[in-house]
Amino acid sequence: MKKVLLSLFLAFIGSTLFAQVLFTQDFSGGTMPPAGWTVFGNTSNWVISQTSNAGGVKPEGKLKNTPAFTGYMRLISPMIDLSGQTFVILKMKHTFDGNSLDMAIDTRSNYGTWNRVWLKNATGSFVGENLIIPINNSDVGSTKFQFCLYINGASTNFTSWFFDDISISVPLAFDAGMATIDVPNLLTGIQPVTGKIFNGGIETINSADVNWQLENGNIHTTSITDMNLTTGQLYSFTCTDPIEIEPGNYNLKVWLTNVNGSASGDNDLTNDSLTKKIFVVSFIPQKKVVGEEATGTWCGWCVRGICFMDYMKETYPDTWIGIAVHNGDPMAITEYDNALQDFLPGFPGFPSAVVDRMDEYVDPSDLEDVYFDHINVLAPASVSIENFSWDPALRKVTFDVQTEFILDIDREMRLAAVITEDSVHGSGSGYNQANYYAGGGNGPMCGFESLPGSIPAANMYYQHVARKIMTTPYGTTGSLPIPVVAGVKYSYNYSTTIPATWNYDKLNFIGMLLDTETNEIINANNVISSWVSTGETPMANRINIFPNPADNIVTLTFDKTSRIDQIEMISTMGSVIRTYGSFTNSGKSFTINTSDIPAGVYFLRITGSTGQQMSRLVISH
Repeated sequence: MKKVLLSLFLAFIGSTLFAQVLFTQDFSGGTMPPAGWTVFGNTSNWVISQTSNAGGVKPEGKLKNTPAFTGYMRLISPMIDLSGQTFVILKMKHTFDGNSLDMAIDTRSNYGTWNRVWLKNATGSFVGENLIIPINNSDVGSTKFQFCLYINGASTNFTSWFFDDISISVPLAFDAGMATIDVPNLLTGIQPVTGKIFNGGIETINSADVNWQLENGNIHTTSITDMNLTTGQLYSFTCTDPIEIEPGNYNLKVWLTNVNGSASGDNDLTNDSLTKKIFVVSFIPQKKVVGEEATGTWCGWCVRGICFMDYMKETYPDTWIGIAVHNGDPMAITEYDNALQDFLPGFPGFPSAVVDRMDEYVDPSDLEDVYFDHINVLAPASVSIENFSWDPALRKVTFDVQTEFILDIDREMRLAAVITEDSVHGSGSGYNQANYYAGGGNGPMCGFESLPGSIPAANMYYQHVARKIMTTPYGTTGSLPIPVVAGVKYSYNYSTTIPATWNYDKLNFIGMLLDTETNEIINANNVISSWVSTGETPMANRINIFPNPADNIVTLTFDKTSRIDQIEMISTMGSVIRTYGSFTNSGKSFTINTSDIPAGVYFLRITGSTGQQMSRLVISH
């Protein structure tokens, strides 16, 4: 008899689980708005996306930032019959890419006033958030219940909002589930396993075991006993055992057991487990953003580009690389000029810029906003300038562009090199700069409003000027093998003769890594020539530096015949950040404290009795 009653009870629970879901929408119908849904605002901003960024299965819903808008909009559900209900749960997966947007979920009944049940004032991007929203307001119980996705803001402040797997259900008594795995997709070193647990049921969740496993490896279990998790709340956890494993690609599974101290303490087991693909790597590459601007001295609006390109260099000197590609004037490189207008569809004219050759062309005034979209994008490889040499007599420069990948990539990637020059000055009329901001009628523009409509060449010094693109703007064919393998350093050597009309001390040498399938600049790096004096005499490697990479202390050793007069530490942008002098030269070593210097790549210019030596130093705290 007991077995019969137990079977009936389990059957009842099983049927109730299936009966709990009152409404679902996974956007698989392929139309936006879906059948029965409506949009208040601009329908064109709400689309179906063949992606799965929110964490569901493609397709998914998407709010995009084009066409431009300012203000609020709603994506409104069809009527839902909630008669007899007093308490429901709304669930949704979503991901946001942008800087700021107010997003909310509101409910109403019988076309009445909207009532807010959830609000998020997004101030930056987030990935894979699972919403569990309890709703027990006066709208619940209506035969004409509706909810909506609400947004309020400006299209210039975000790129997209993805959402999927929206459901409304009657809560079970006990329903603990995995909301998120918060371990990053790409990680290095020892990494804690973190995430969030949700309570989608009525009863409080006090305890559970969190388990994790990589592939078919050992199962690691952490018991949590202090949750006190009520309906709709999230609990953040950190497992006792961290991930500590060799570089490679792994499936990380995290799941719950023993909810409230019982193997049967959870009425819904379908949401107790999540899996995430992670990549364990040996290092995280430093990212630099490249902005290529289309400009020309004939273009009166292009002084706007001068202003904002200078601003970006001054504001983000270590992570921004600007290249001014001229058109129709003495500084133009025809091949580069044509390519810049071909990198992306819809070239809008002058001035305009492309950032990492992604997204779309932008006005120079938007460079900072786009920079923020790109600077935190994880690059799959590092880029550096190595083995740099300069022969002043022959005016020949030689260097390697080197890259190291953190992931294997089985498609064509290419290296590229560009030389730019600052303070370019000419005497012909082609160096006169047209200026549509003269007189202030078009508003202020970093002082150009006080200059004439045609600024004489004698008063113009042009910055970031593209002087030479080595091989082609689309990279050097064969510079990298197919496939590229993680952990291998690949280099390609570039050399050229610098014309006598170029000022060597104002040159900037840029290395880039390109994806040939998308034309994107995956990563880049640069070094300016001012860290090598045109008149220096090499010290024949008399100075040794260790350790390198360094942490807090660097020691220089030199032979007894050398006299050291000065040591300068120089950033990759050519700024002298530290000068050392007053040495006691009777010894053979000198120690530098680098504990207060930010991690990065630097150069030590050592001047002494036998000339100068330039050495590369990496500081890694």
